[in-house]
Amino acid sequence: MALELDTRVRILGFSEAAERDWQVLDAPTQRLLERYTAGINTMLALGIRRLPPEFRLLGHIPEPWQPTDTLVWSKVMSWGLSVNWVSEVLHTVLVARLGPERAAAFLEEYPPEHPLVLSEQTVRQFVTELAEELRLPREIADWPTLGAMSNAWVVSPERSVTGAPLLAGDPHLSVQMPSLWYECHLHCTQWQAIGAGIAGAPGIVIGHNADIAWSVTAALPDTQDLYWERLQHDGKWEAEYSGRSEIVQMRQAVVRVRGWKKPALVDVLRTRHGPIINALLPGGLSTGDPSWPRTRTLFPFLALRHTGDEPSRIAQAILKLNRARNWQEFREALRDWTSPAQCFVYADRAGNIGFQMAGLVPIRRRGWGQLPKPGWTDEYEWTGWVPFEQLPHEYNPGRGWIVLANHAVVGREYPYFLTREPLNGYRARRIVELLQAQPQHDLESFRRIQLDQRCEAARPFCELVRANREGLLTHPRVHSFGRLAQEALDVLGEWNFSLDQESIAGTMYEVLLQYVCERLFRPWLGEWTPFFLGQGFHPVLNPAALPFLDRSALVAVRLLRDAEGRQWCRDDQGNPCEPLDLLALAFADTLEYLCRRLGKRIHAWKWGRLHRVTFRHALGQRRLLGWLFNRGPYPYGGDVNTVWQASFTPNWLTASPQGFTASYRQLFDLADWDRALAVHTTGQCGHPASQHYDDFIPMWLRGEYHPLLWSRAKIEQHLEGQLTLEPKVPREVGS
Repeated sequence: MALELDTRVRILGFSEAAERDWQVLDAPTQRLLERYTAGINTMLALGIRRLPPEFRLLGHIPEPWQPTDTLVWSKVMSWGLSVNWVSEVLHTVLVARLGPERAAAFLEEYPPEHPLVLSEQTVRQFVTELAEELRLPREIADWPTLGAMSNAWVVSPERSVTGAPLLAGDPHLSVQMPSLWYECHLHCTQWQAIGAGIAGAPGIVIGHNADIAWSVTAALPDTQDLYWERLQHDGKWEAEYSGRSEIVQMRQAVVRVRGWKKPALVDVLRTRHGPIINALLPGGLSTGDPSWPRTRTLFPFLALRHTGDEPSRIAQAILKLNRARNWQEFREALRDWTSPAQCFVYADRAGNIGFQMAGLVPIRRRGWGQLPKPGWTDEYEWTGWVPFEQLPHEYNPGRGWIVLANHAVVGREYPYFLTREPLNGYRARRIVELLQAQPQHDLESFRRIQLDQRCEAARPFCELVRANREGLLTHPRVHSFGRLAQEALDVLGEWNFSLDQESIAGTMYEVLLQYVCERLFRPWLGEWTPFFLGQGFHPVLNPAALPFLDRSALVAVRLLRDAEGRQWCRDDQGNPCEPLDLLALAFADTLEYLCRRLGKRIHAWKWGRLHRVTFRHALGQRRLLGWLFNRGPYPYGGDVNTVWQASFTPNWLTASPQGFTASYRQLFDLADWDRALAVHTTGQCGHPASQHYDDFIPMWLRGEYHPLLWSRAKIEQHLEGQLTLEPKVPREVGS
């Protein structure tokens, strides 16, 4: 696994991209990174006995840290939150298997009844203001597509009990041990900030300073394009482009492997568009294979262009953000934010609220990233970036609230193409519903919203099941279950869509939906079915195909409900059948599975018995070390569509579910910073022997928070200990 992962990372060129980032940073940021690096290396110099237990177990002394090692993190995050290349691959599979017209039936538009971050009226006004500036060639296709994750919202003083803005945020990331986040309070001579940072990188990523608060969600614009390349190898690699041949860059990346006398060498090819990424596909081939050019596959040569490969000033942006005092300085800081594209929600002590999308979004000469494009012509090149001033933003909206939940930021009236693959908007709709349910809010109502596990996405599917109740009970495959089938349908029919860990109806909904999708799609997609249901191409680099994770179920409901669905339904022998037959077969599968897994008494079918979270450490994959480093499994509720997001990958029926969830929760009342609340998933310490290795887990599971104290007086009242570090270099003013 380690060598395979290192090979993929070398192909993507994260380290080379980080070197380019270093060249564009300003001098103060470079100096800060150098000082931060010096601190890390001071610790490393103490020797292996002072290092965390992972290093002692592996017998490994790490090389000295470099400033670019910090910058690599932004490349990893950019890659994880930019997933359109996976969509392009899967769209290609759909077209190859079904043809363009039939493939469209397996794709789903963003539900029109779900909210936009910016209303159509706001965007129309925005477009009018930009009309004289924009002369963009755009291709608007009618073929629909499918839709990391996070929630963030803010209310104005008028919607707050305390008369000051309230802000909430909970970024959704992969479940892991230790947590990605490290809570930190930076108190410098001229500024201070508090919140969640990332170990290995300076600064606060989400949190507040003395004047403003912010949180962040993935914007999920289309920032990646795949290109078919025509390559030839005759002593050297060449690519066809605009009627001529171009030299293809080739380098050998070195991967040192423990126990090997010689390092592994990875051949990396790079065209004008980016690296050849065939090795990243399921069953991909190595570019070092001399037979590759003669091998006919569905993906002969694919190059990837993505904004994460562009020079980035994210480290600079974070440090500016930590010092920003108002809306203008907040936006100015985000001008340096390049990739991954994010939506930032904002509030300040003066009573203002807002949001700003930040990041590079390409302007395409032609096309919009639905399928891989010909790389041998200049017709599909990127011609520039959407100007920062024209990225979606909003300041003090009259409605008094802003909600960000990875849903559609704008509609089709927006003059630039952002994406056709936002997530489905159920989380956003639920948050808006709860915000509008009462005239004013406080931190307690915000807490209830963050922990909400009502699954409105289940309603259309459950209505379909209820409408077919009699047909299901009389179907031969279901009839044999007798009273159990009737009782199961009764429970599902009475469900209020609360998907907590005690829910029995929720268990039946989730399992039945999985079996319906499996039966509906596998006859057509075969081994690609798990990817279409949301499974990623790689457990680390691409753990989920995000646009498909929450859209495939919408496709299934539509196909079973509409007249067109009949052509897609197949029985156990592969013969055409009615949608009711497929639903009955899946229902029988569900009853058999739950009886086998949880027993024949329906009251034992609680969602938390199937849906569990395990915080896994990298070394915890080894059975002898799992007991030391891993924590769990713990039952918990929710799914991909609940506000407390708790998604799982579609192979969960045969494997322990691992997915995405609220990796950090923060609640701010700008009337008093000492009222701030926060919690992340595991603990502040990475050492398994520490009491702070896992002490956040019970709090996180129960929906509890700890105070995120700001004032020195409050902090001193709750001190557990104090460590003073004396720098060897003089401290600079403002540092």
